[in-house]
Amino acid sequence: MIISLAASLALQAPAMVDPADPSTVISVLQERGYRTEMSEDGAGDPMVLSSDSGINFAVIFYGCEANANCKTLQLAATYGFEKGKRPGANVLHEFDRAHRYTRTYLDEDGDPWIEMDVQVKDGPIERAEFDEALDIFLSNNGRFLELIDF
Repeated sequence: MIISLAASLALQAPAMVDPADPSTVISVLQERGYRTEMSEDGAGDPMVLSSDSGINFAVIFYGCEANANCKTLQLAATYGFEKGKRPGANVLHEFDRAHRYTRTYLDEDGDPWIEMDVQVKDGPIERAEFDEALDIFLSNNGRFLELIDF
């Protein structure tokens, strides 16, 4: 009985999410039922790729020292459109005026992005804080997708 309880506790996601330890982000996402893939951004910093109902998003790590010991997190998603079918900046401004916490913009190719910084102050944050940020991001992302008709 004690062994099975210890094994069960070992499989649970951590109580804290630490930008310096990408495995904590992966554990939380997997516990919530999301697929995860460890990757890296263009600078070599950690990035966790995931998806919600078939819609891809990323957890990007910032403030890293030599691609490790990162300080902050950002949730982000982008959507590629064929030229001529991309939403205009006015559509993104409309979304930003109506939705707190996330921000949207068009990249250099004219494709829309939605991003949200996760508030991290000097070390790990409570799991509940990360869950709340992820819920807000995914909710706003769903509304964003409706608006841009993706």
